[in-house]
Amino acid sequence: MGLAENILFDHRYLLLRMLGRGGSSEVWLADDQRSGMQVAIKVYAPGIGLDDDGIQLFREEFKLVFRLNNPNLLRPTHYEVCDRMPYFVMPYMEKGSTMSQTGDFTEEQAWRFLRDVASGLEYLHGRNVIHQDIKPDNILVDDDGDFLITDFGISMKMRTTLDAFSDKSGDMTMAYAAPERWSKKNRPVRASDIWALGVSVFELLTGNPPYGELGGRLQYEGAPIPEMEGSWSGELNTIVRRCLQRDIKDRPTAGEIVKVCKSVFEKKGQTRSTFTPPVREPNFRSDYRSRERGYVPRPSQIPQPKDPDPGPDKITYLIILAGVVLMLVGGLLLNSKKEPPPVDPPVKPAPTIQVATIAAVVDTTPVVEEKPMSGSSDMISEKFEYFIAAYNKRTGVFKFTIIKYVPEEELTTVAGYMAAFIETKRPGSGVNAAMVLMNNGHWGSGHSGQTGEFIPGNTLTYKSK
Repeated sequence: MGLAENILFDHRYLLLRMLGRGGSSEVWLADDQRSGMQVAIKVYAPGIGLDDDGIQLFREEFKLVFRLNNPNLLRPTHYEVCDRMPYFVMPYMEKGSTMSQTGDFTEEQAWRFLRDVASGLEYLHGRNVIHQDIKPDNILVDDDGDFLITDFGISMKMRTTLDAFSDKSGDMTMAYAAPERWSKKNRPVRASDIWALGVSVFELLTGNPPYGELGGRLQYEGAPIPEMEGSWSGELNTIVRRCLQRDIKDRPTAGEIVKVCKSVFEKKGQTRSTFTPPVREPNFRSDYRSRERGYVPRPSQIPQPKDPDPGPDKITYLIILAGVVLMLVGGLLLNSKKEPPPVDPPVKPAPTIQVATIAAVVDTTPVVEEKPMSGSSDMISEKFEYFIAAYNKRTGVFKFTIIKYVPEEELTTVAGYMAAFIETKRPGSGVNAAMVLMNNGHWGSGHSGQTGEFIPGNTLTYKSK
């Protein structure tokens, strides 16, 4: 049967509303008709159900999950099967998951998040359990503000079984999938959970995961670790970057992260509930993204005017003024016989070009001067920050070779540079940034306009009319 509001599920749980949905499961808020309490129910293969082998495998998995007991794990309290659909019953966390706080995390919350999640992972990893899907959606907040891991203990075999009964893959979420998941082996390891933890903290602080929705695939192809926007402490930046290292041997273990967190708290000489982080400067870019999600900055995050400074009294002003006058007079006497220093002529600003429908004026000044390519007077090349542009005046072919990973938020700007370069060499071509990104016009068939194409080593080709 399909799940819907006001259905009495398994003759006991009145479904109130859906709390979340994954590739092969749904989570519902329900009223337990026996206890009178509100609970959360996670139903697997909803509306479809599993075969006998799948149900038996799930029973074995639940025995493992039920034996796991740690303060930072949200442990199910009951397991059953209804209409061939296995389900867990869990305590209802009214504050929900940390996904609702994306881009709104303070440094204190980030350290507590790292400590709590790493503590839970240390416990799981010590029992050879790899979570495989650490992300803000799977970290819940209890009434005390502590962070609890959920959706743990589901093995690769069980995930594969669930995928066979679902039209969506529940194996991993790409944005949090570590680079080793894109290798030929594609096997999760403990360090994969650590990488996903680093991505989660990065996203909760800045509003976006470091590699967008493509996750570790970009890093596997050579993309560097981006910087975290905002004024975060050096210690926090360091531990997040360690988690995001491409090589699994360079990442810390969960236990090492816990030790780092404890050291930070001890250094502050404060308890877990009174730890005060360094003051976070307003991050207007992150606040803007957060407002797109419906978030409005708290009053404490908005810079407040300071109380007016009463300033020094009149006698102090007179003393300061007299000192300044004496310094000026002495300086004039010492420099009266010196010739004035030569004045450099004003530097003429570099020209800018308005290209077709590009919204902003694009500065087309290259990093190096324009020069003919060796061996041919028809070839001209220019080096920009993210790419090298080459133009064959005889054939009218433009080639753009990517030399540096292009962040997702810079794609339109970089495309504008390319369009501007074409316009300067072939005025009236009508090429704009949108055409570069959408692969319109006369662009080479190898370019698909997706984020993954703007990576080092790739070449985009354009044939002018």
